[in-house]
Amino acid sequence: MNKESTITRDQLFFLIIKFEIGVDILSLPYQMHLSSKGGA
Repeated sequence: MNKESTITRDQLFFLIIKFEIGVDILSLPYQMHLSSKGGA
């Protein structure tokens, strides 16, 4: 196995965390928009 092209479990874990945080940041303005209109 080539060490440079493989992703370790730690790297995959952090990648997922960063992805989740990125999605939360992108969806935050939309959530704020909904709540400002009186929605959920």
